[in-house]
Amino acid sequence: MLSAIPLPCGLYARSDQDETVTQQLDQGRKFLEHLDDPDLRLIAQYCDSQENGTSMNHQGLNQLRADAEVGWVRVVVVTSLSRFTRSAIQLSKFIMEMTTLGVAVVSINDRTCTDAAMHDRFFRTPTK
Repeated sequence: MLSAIPLPCGLYARSDQDETVTQQLDQGRKFLEHLDDPDLRLIAQYCDSQENGTSMNHQGLNQLRADAEVGWVRVVVVTSLSRFTRSAIQLSKFIMEMTTLGVAVVSINDRTCTDAAMHDRFFRTPTK
């Protein structure tokens, strides 16, 4: 069921290679386009190139957090959860932070949506 309220979405990409960041953003855009959901509105792209996954203090990620805090972003799409950090502890804290702010984190390759009520919106089960 589609909501009557648009859901502002952001894409996040991080890599130590610029080309890989571009590929991640392309994959995220194609993912959203394929869903063909008029309520999902891509409003921002957050990028951290030339950055490794051992820290979460990156300009793009910090901007994503700031936008989430003021309610500008309600869904963040990422190719893999490892794009945020390679630390399971830091990742758990980040997901809790986003959940507390009412932001769903959607990971394409992990087929995960942190908001259970919205999971099927992003990962529909094929019908026979």
